[in-house]
Amino acid sequence: MLGSCWHPEEEKIVFQSQQSNRIVQVIIIVFVCLLFWVFLNALITPVTKQPSTLVGRELYLPKQLQIDMKEITQSNKKVALYFFASWCSTCVSEYKTLLDDKSDTLWVGVLYYDHLNDAKKAFPDLDKRFALIFEDLDGEFALDWGVKGTPEILLFKDSKLLERSYRLEHS
Repeated sequence: MLGSCWHPEEEKIVFQSQQSNRIVQVIIIVFVCLLFWVFLNALITPVTKQPSTLVGRELYLPKQLQIDMKEITQSNKKVALYFFASWCSTCVSEYKTLLDDKSDTLWVGVLYYDHLNDAKKAFPDLDKRFALIFEDLDGEFALDWGVKGTPEILLFKDSKLLERSYRLEHS
């Protein structure tokens, strides 16, 4: 019986190899689960409000509008600059939520790279929602406020920027 010799050292090596493989498998499974959790968390958590270095900045509107800012800022209402466009599908889809807003916020519409005539076609009853609407055809006003896309909302109180958000919060 030459071939049936039992060698404890060989069994120990095989056992250690299997144990190492299991450890590697557990590490891979944990890593994949962690990666999946991060991805799922990113999908579930809406990014609506962002911290901004502009918080506290004084509200202003373009000079060509010739608007008395005292009328707007002394109303004791929050003022929302709403950057939107008729070509923005998200803006169009959340417009009903904007119309349903019952707060006493004073809404100022900024048409980002868009014309008022196009906006009136895409958004019925613009005059009912906005106290003022103006075109930012070259995007300079939006750029000065750090806006990179639409929709974006800058909320002011007492002429100071409180927060910025990227979507309306549905209530």
